[in-house]
Amino acid sequence: MIVFLAKFILSIMLSLMIHELSHFLMAIVLGYQPHIHRNGILNFSVTYHNQQNDKHNLIIAAIAPVMSIMVGILLPNGQNLLLLKLFCLSNISNLLPVTSDGEVILLSIINILRKRRNEKKP
Repeated sequence: MIVFLAKFILSIMLSLMIHELSHFLMAIVLGYQPHIHRNGILNFSVTYHNQQNDKHNLIIAAIAPVMSIMVGILLPNGQNLLLLKLFCLSNISNLLPVTSDGEVILLSIINILRKRRNEKKP
């Protein structure tokens, strides 16, 4: 039981690290200066100064669930990695607009489409 609990906690921590580091690294690639904050025992978040760039916001928000899902798909099947695989694959829920990442993704897409529609008007 203790071994399972240790694997469970470690899997949660690793999946959260993959998720938040994906946000962090993409923000750096796009020229932002992100910061990682610890909000409790297992909860981390990445913040950066929003420059009102919808494409950047979309990329930064979407990269974490997409990378986590990819890690989950690429992890080999096996008893030791099953929990980590499950937690990484569960990041698909972060693409839904009921989560903060999903909300930013949806709002960014809406703003991008609005701007394109307004540019096409004569």
